[in-house]
Amino acid sequence: MTKSIWFVAALGLAACSGKGSEDTAGGGGDGTDGGGCQVTVSNAVPGDGSTTAYAQADIEWAISEADSSATITVTDASGGAVSGTTAASDDGLTIRFTPDSPLAASTSYTTQISVCNGGGGGTASFTTSDLGSPVACDLVGRGYRVSLASARFVEPAALGGLIGSALEQDILIGVASLDGSTIVMEGAISTTAGGPQDYCDPTIAFPPAEFADPYVQIGPQDTTISAAGVDITIGSLELSGAFASDCSYFGGGELSGELDARVLAPLLAELVGSDDPDQACTLLSSFGVTCEACSSDGAPYCASILADQIVAQSDSSSTVECVSDSDCSGCESGNGCPCAD
Repeated sequence: MTKSIWFVAALGLAACSGKGSEDTAGGGGDGTDGGGCQVTVSNAVPGDGSTTAYAQADIEWAISEADSSATITVTDASGGAVSGTTAASDDGLTIRFTPDSPLAASTSYTTQISVCNGGGGGTASFTTSDLGSPVACDLVGRGYRVSLASARFVEPAALGGLIGSALEQDILIGVASLDGSTIVMEGAISTTAGGPQDYCDPTIAFPPAEFADPYVQIGPQDTTISAAGVDITIGSLELSGAFASDCSYFGGGELSGELDARVLAPLLAELVGSDDPDQACTLLSSFGVTCEACSSDGAPYCASILADQIVAQSDSSSTVECVSDSDCSGCESGNGCPCAD
């Protein structure tokens, strides 16, 4: 199967599969009351019984059809209401609650959704993780392995299955320096999923970022990764989240960026008979992927991507060494061109 046909075949399968990685709601999750309410609710995020919820993330419920009356409430263990705002996704099938202030770490909460003007709904309880406590170790020199295959792709839903299942590399993030509230990080690509750094690719120098212990946002920075042997550039890639207090992992990660149809068009040329990005956008639209204005130049060829629930572990295999040049003799053997001090 050629690369472009593989790409679209995987895209179609992903479009049919939807958000298979979301958790299923607990008691009352069918959203019906035996009466006239036909809206069903499912897939609470965080899921019922979860103990790893990120304190700064939104709370979501999936519903079977758009319902303007849908609302979400969140209460703490004592029954106190959490203030926040409820909003629906563009298609109305995801209802999202955004707290006015982040939830507390290591704390239990209950979320309840109401649909059909109170005629149906569901309830789920969860506990936030310990992410949010200040870092009590030295971050400098540590590396973190971001495995997008285990992330939840929020948008476009059709591309989530493709990118998540086909990635052949991980993104490695290393802490180069930390000075008060300013952190400098560098990125690299692994040779394979779970493998060491690829020394034939230069490291990515991210601009200095604000560090609000333990929270950080990295980028934006254009980054190229490989899926099924095809290089795919994610434009303006950003990664945010929090470091664990013992520095062992980076959690609550959210990654965003853009895919440009002008880059994808040559991969789809066999199917559309042209490498015209407009034709590529027309094809992608049949899978529910909408091309919009690119942040780089305003051209209408980009699709935004958003993935969350990213956890990046830190170990010796995820260390990032600065490599200055991709044209290094012997880099295939692990000898990169080191950056100058």
